[in-house]
Amino acid sequence: MVGAIFSGIAAILVLMIVFRKVFHLERYLKLIHFNYLSVLLLIMSLLWFYFTFSEYLTGYYGHEPNEMRVSGTNSAGRLPLFLDDGDLQLLPAG
Repeated sequence: MVGAIFSGIAAILVLMIVFRKVFHLERYLKLIHFNYLSVLLLIMSLLWFYFTFSEYLTGYYGHEPNEMRVSGTNSAGRLPLFLDDGDLQLLPAG
């Protein structure tokens, strides 16, 4: 479901760019519309990051043995708790 939200917003942005250029809709599709959609995409990304982070955070502070064991196997000592899931794919490689 989350992928559908992100791909939907991105598809709308791409289609708006194409329609703006092809049909000369610069008068109607202004840069502020692209800015608003970009901010919406950013907010959705930050909201999803918060959900993912809070899931690990509640398990960590609860100190349930099963939860701690799962957290330890997910990170395997390489990365802090939640970074191993690929939620922060914008981190530079290397």
